Amino acid sequence: MNTKIESKSDYVVFIGRFQPYHLGHRSIIQRAQALAKKKVIVLIGSATSPRTIKNPFTYAERVQMMQFDKYVCCSIPQVVYAPVEDFKYNDLKWIEQVQVTVSNIIGKDGWSDFPPTISIIGLNKDESTKYLEWFPQWQNIEVEQFDAPMRMDATSIRDILFGGHSINFVLTSL
Repeated sequence: MNTKIESKSDYVVFIGRFQPYHLGHRSIIQRAQALAKKKVIVLIGSATSPRTIKNPFTYAERVQMMQFDKYVCCSIPQVVYAPVEDFKYNDLKWIEQVQVTVSNIIGKDGWSDFPPTISIIGLNKDESTKYLEWFPQWQNIEVEQFDAPMRMDATSIRDILFGGHSINFVLTSL
């Protein structure tokens, strides 16, 4: 069973679709950076899915969004991005893919006398984030909803962008 922790791990894994990347995601990555000794591994889901209203951005576009964020990309520890595919109706195959991807990234760092410590970080908000419990060998870091004047989630942002709704909001300097 996963445990809630606040201690540092060698690697912290953050999984999401980032459709689009927003300040809530940034806050989780920054928290992961504070808790990672070596790297933050950001796994970007639906990596090869065709463009839809739910998945409007390509994998490369989502990586660029994150890399343009100077508050994340230029920080230490290093943030590494990797794609993960969707396996509808096959959660075990998806879990295996995530574990192999993380192992491959860690393996590139070289051999160590001790196995690395790994944590997974995320907001356990609904049925779509049940995967946070699927990695009992990793420590679980639960985060709270990002504190913003408006609801901050990718679905709301997509609704504004593609739903034909208008909304008045104030941009603040980042």
